Amino acid sequence: GWSEIDTSKVPEALKNGITIHTYQRAFDVTLKGAVESLEAILGIPVNIEATVPSLEFEKFIKKKDYEIFLGVTAMDQVIVGESINLYYFSSAPMFKDVNGKIKQLMSEYQNADVSKTLHYLNEIAFQMVNDSECIPVFYVASPFFYNKSKLDISDLDEMTYFNLWKVKEI
Repeated sequence: GWSEIDTSKVPEALKNGITIHTYQRAFDVTLKGAVESLEAILGIPVNIEATVPSLEFEKFIKKKDYEIFLGVTAMDQVIVGESINLYYFSSAPMFKDVNGKIKQLMSEYQNADVSKTLHYLNEIAFQMVNDSECIPVFYVASPFFYNKSKLDISDLDEMTYFNLWKVKEI
């Protein structure tokens, strides 16, 4: 657990801290406080640069001029395949499936009984942490609507924030 981290044993290379890059508008839709608390938890300075325009994300990633990027991607039981495929198996993947276990777990997930969904989501998340390519911090779920004649949000980008409580049936 976090309480077991001995901050007196911080490696020399980390004493000056880390910089986490993210989207310009990432904290419009996520918990900025959760990321900011990393400084206290880790015992090193944590600088957050929310400077990457969402439309230039792929260009930023391909440059590989960063060590840590806070991505905001939904990964729930409905769209886990889309998220994993985007980050691991797209034409410009952000992460490497270093030992093939993510691909294996995805195959098992896609062929599994619905009752095993949570099991595979947990296994995939733990494998991501073990591979150290990606560390899932928290989950975000994006709403979708079947009847687009009532509400069509298909053109919103992944960082757009809107209040569902303001939406009412006409």
